[in-house]
Amino acid sequence: MPDRSKSHIRERGQSGDNPQTRREWFYQRRRKPDGTVALDAIARASRQKRVMLRRQLAERPRVLEFMEALVAPPVPPYWTPLGPSVVAHGQATGNPPVSGRVTSFAVGPGGTRVYVGTANGGVWYSENSGAAWTAIDEYALPNQPSGHSALDADSLATGAIAVKFGATAAADLIFIGTGEPRQLGDSPKPDSYFGVGIKSSPSGGTGATWTLEAKNLAGHGVYRIAIDPDDPLTVYAATSAGLFLRPRAAPFDNWTQVAAPLPAGQSVSDVVIAGRGANKIIFAAGWNGPVFRFSDPATPNTWTAVGGFAGTGRVTLAASDVPAAGGTPPIIYALCQDGTLWRLDAAPNGNFQKVSGVPKALFASGQGDYDIALAVDPMNPSAVYMAGDTVEDGDWSLSFYKGTITGTAPNYVFPFNPSNDATPLPNGKNDSTKAHTDATFVGRAVHADGHAIGFATNLDGTHDSTNVWVGCDGGVFQSTQSGKNGSFQPRNLGLAVTQINYFAQHPLTDTAMFAGAQDQGSIRYRGDSVCFEDPEGDGGGCAYDPNNGYRLMRQYAQADLYVATDGANSGNWTELSVQGKFFPVGANPTLAQQAAIAIENGQTSFYAPIAAVALDATHTLSAFGTNRLWATSDWGDTWVTLPSNTNPYAGGAANAATDNLGGPVTAIAWASPTRVYVATAGSIYRLDQSGGNWTPNPPTPMTMTGLPGARFITSIAVENAATGSIYITLGGGNIDHVWYFDPVGNHWVTAQLTQATLDVPCHAIAIDPAHTEQIYVATDVGVFKGVKSGAAWNWTVFSNNLPECAVTDLAIHPVTRVLRAATHGLGIWEIPLDPATVPDPDIYLRANAADSGRTPRPAWLEGIADPTTPSSTLHLISSPDIKVLRSSHSTLSSTPDFLGFASMKDFETDLNVFDTLGTNQFFIEVHNRGKSPVDGSQV
Repeated sequence: MPDRSKSHIRERGQSGDNPQTRREWFYQRRRKPDGTVALDAIARASRQKRVMLRRQLAERPRVLEFMEALVAPPVPPYWTPLGPSVVAHGQATGNPPVSGRVTSFAVGPGGTRVYVGTANGGVWYSENSGAAWTAIDEYALPNQPSGHSALDADSLATGAIAVKFGATAAADLIFIGTGEPRQLGDSPKPDSYFGVGIKSSPSGGTGATWTLEAKNLAGHGVYRIAIDPDDPLTVYAATSAGLFLRPRAAPFDNWTQVAAPLPAGQSVSDVVIAGRGANKIIFAAGWNGPVFRFSDPATPNTWTAVGGFAGTGRVTLAASDVPAAGGTPPIIYALCQDGTLWRLDAAPNGNFQKVSGVPKALFASGQGDYDIALAVDPMNPSAVYMAGDTVEDGDWSLSFYKGTITGTAPNYVFPFNPSNDATPLPNGKNDSTKAHTDATFVGRAVHADGHAIGFATNLDGTHDSTNVWVGCDGGVFQSTQSGKNGSFQPRNLGLAVTQINYFAQHPLTDTAMFAGAQDQGSIRYRGDSVCFEDPEGDGGGCAYDPNNGYRLMRQYAQADLYVATDGANSGNWTELSVQGKFFPVGANPTLAQQAAIAIENGQTSFYAPIAAVALDATHTLSAFGTNRLWATSDWGDTWVTLPSNTNPYAGGAANAATDNLGGPVTAIAWASPTRVYVATAGSIYRLDQSGGNWTPNPPTPMTMTGLPGARFITSIAVENAATGSIYITLGGGNIDHVWYFDPVGNHWVTAQLTQATLDVPCHAIAIDPAHTEQIYVATDVGVFKGVKSGAAWNWTVFSNNLPECAVTDLAIHPVTRVLRAATHGLGIWEIPLDPATVPDPDIYLRANAADSGRTPRPAWLEGIADPTTPSSTLHLISSPDIKVLRSSHSTLSSTPDFLGFASMKDFETDLNVFDTLGTNQFFIEVHNRGKSPVDGSQV
């Protein structure tokens, strides 16, 4: 095949990168039979989970509870995070360390105390300007002594956060709006589904201080929460269901909707409280406009539409700072999805004026509904910051600009040089390669996709213009130089909020993994919590060759596939695609083939599974699905579709009908090298091979008898390869979500995790190979365990120490027997399946790169092939946690943090090679797998 190897691939500009398509993929598996998403699905499932937990707690012997309260560890097995705690070599100029999506934040006096809200990883707190992070809210307290969270429903998806800072963190009043309000048009879509209301804490989020408020906002997203600077009892929330006001006194279960002259159910995409005292005015923006104002919080239903405004799509607002004493009228800005910027000088009664000169490059990828942020410089009301999606500056960095608006009404101008603006390309995209050269560009070294801009808060409630923060799909970044280009530094160390779609495990050791992540590309895990992103962009399905742990296959998005043969250690990948899409058509496809390729690519799931099975000790069969099942027996050199065992593009053909399954493939499971199951959203196919022929040909679905009529199949697991018994999981709602195929009766039966017990989308299922009666299911509210006995199943919550987040993938490592779970916002977690108890804390050093520190250490660690370096053998004297810098090489002037330790160069791990003359520096990293910290530990 043609050599298309790439080193440090930067893929963002390829056809697959499309947040709208990604969101639609996410949304499809969460539809009810009527095609809509249940607005209360997460709140209801969260409560159902608590009912199950209370029942489990009630069934435990009381003497056991008493003894557990008295004795020290060991304790029952619990979930612990594997990481990434940070992703090295991230996407942006200079490859900064990155994390997952930060949607909102609040920065306290001096920029020291910082709270950030994340996509589905909860709220995190830093007391040292982002140098280190601690998770708060339900993440930090997933299991109360009562056996469940103190809240009757919870969610870690954060749309907005607002903080009234106190003298200390213990006095910080926090409001968290759950549910991201990202939308397609004005219809609430996928992440709003995770909304359960607004959480509040009067004590900085410590302990059991959280209260769930605004429960009438379940299923809706929150764009912004605004606390009245003069009266913290007055709090507004702009949501996908409209504008809401907090009651001034308990109960706070329901917030009051503020009537506005908007269509019923229309989103209010922003709210700001401008000014102080008598000059204070509240502004709110409807989706597609208009922008309204009112000045009397006591009569919030008295609205006036601000004239002159003509923006469309999502609207975000910003107000200039005014002194704490008031008196200075604020200036209001509105930035719109359509790329227009509007300015209002006379806040009480004036009209908006359009600001010209806004770069088209701000939304070069057309993502203004998803990537949009605006702020006004606290020291200069004419200077604005605008963040959008991405520009190409040698990598893909944030489309981020700061400029001082000149002119007078109606001739305001943002000072972007139009000769640097994005220009259209023939493929419908934009060339933004010159935007970063403009004097207003400040996005260098900041990850793409901006969601929030803000400043450190002064003690009087104003803001510090020198201390600028930005939240994006790659975490949070800070400038202490007034937002100067190149001055933004990553503040992502320990912010463990990566969104994982799929993961794959090395066949021999549990220290090597590969995972596809949302906007963090495909990431390599090498036994500690620091992961490495290479390549960049998005990451979907992935697989190891079960016969060769150095061979990897991974998906970027849709039909873009790549392979590596060195464990991805070098960053060199071979592209299996033609013109950005995977299809074995040769280097020069015909026009007819190009058209067929585009159609088939569009029929491929944005993120799709890859599955591999060993044919024998040296050969492997791998499969990937578009709207047909493709298979390769030579790791990507040649491909055929099954069951015809032919290439429908061979000889210049463009055969769309052969082996077409009628929709995108959603799940693949090999029962053996001669039997494979493949699913689309609504059908399951079983293909069997005998004598080189696969049947049935053409493909014919299995019976669907017993299954719900409207369904979205998300995963398949084989219970018995010989008899043909399998499990599937379903997304959606108002149905049972786990089903079992009975080969004797040739029909489907529910696995009895009924919708009355738990009605929430399920995304993956894992069967314990040593105990096939035990199954584990990944859901949007955690992991659940089923035990089959005859024709009955008993289900329990299996989430000890696992935060209540969406779990997207599950797998059991065949050697070390740990169950691992990929989450949509908190990286990857694991739990051992075999021991009755585990230590807490669990302190360890690794003996070599294949060792995960479990005791007793297995004998196979000595002499095992190095999973990170081909043709290298590991021994027990080469710990990756002990690094020696010899004086003849390089030395460090200070102790590195864990990212610096993982990134260290020119070190030795064999103590026999240290310099006898000169100074040797020894660095040792100690790990704690336990849930309890070890304060003041020393080596």
